[in-house]
Amino acid sequence: MIRACGEVPCQASRARKDRGDGPEGRIVHLASQQSIRAFGNSGAYGVSKAAICALARSQAEAWASHGVSVNAIAPGFIRTPLSEPAFQVPGRAEELAARTLAGRNGEAEDCAGAAVFLASEAARYVHGQTLFVDGGFSVH
Repeated sequence: MIRACGEVPCQASRARKDRGDGPEGRIVHLASQQSIRAFGNSGAYGVSKAAICALARSQAEAWASHGVSVNAIAPGFIRTPLSEPAFQVPGRAEELAARTLAGRNGEAEDCAGAAVFLASEAARYVHGQTLFVDGGFSVH
């Protein structure tokens, strides 16, 4: 199975090269701050997001020689449909915001720059990394 997954970028790389596009490619996975910080009521979610970080590292190692860089973004507490119930708990959003260095919770737009960077030529030498976009929450 891993071998089959490893062949996908090789095929894409060859197709791009045949078209004259060059072999470079970017994959950006979406992880979470919970990949490294435990929250008692969401263990399975945290485990799955830690697996995304491990997957990015594994794919980076398998595919870098084919011109494909693989990385992940790990957002902090950001208002989304998934996190909306936590925002409805009185004081919870304020509590989490106070635990960040930025003093606020994130917005979806906060991850946009990281995604653009990791998908760009500027990140051509960035492989297998997880970029935390969490207002500094993961520092503690």
